[in-house]
Amino acid sequence: MARYDTKQKRIIRAFLEEHMNCYMTVDDMYEQMSEAGEMLGRTTVYRTLEALFAEGEVAKIQMPSDKKAYYRYIDKEQSAYGQLLCLKCGAALAIDCSTFTEFAHHTQQSHGFRIIPAQSILFGYCEACQKRFMER
Repeated sequence: MARYDTKQKRIIRAFLEEHMNCYMTVDDMYEQMSEAGEMLGRTTVYRTLEALFAEGEVAKIQMPSDKKAYYRYIDKEQSAYGQLLCLKCGAALAIDCSTFTEFAHHTQQSHGFRIIPAQSILFGYCEACQKRFMER
């Protein structure tokens, strides 16, 4: 399958690289790019994200709270790591932690279940959101 690098794909890839630490919906990206003056259609954004996902450049998840798809650019240096994902603000942090690796090894050895760290997402609340919650 040929990979085409269109102008639209370059625009969307650049946008994703600028927002690498959070997952966003098609609508989020469409609105933010429109506000920045990029004249792309919502369908173009969706199709391009799906193409980038198929090519392995973009991660795609479904949040537990809704049925929408969320996308994030995959940092090549962190592609082997899992993610900590804040349910409040959407921040994504790489799990570059030996304890997580040990846990994955433990589940394989003790339970016969292989965790794929690069595709693992742990949901919770980032430090900043926890502080905002405590201030209330």
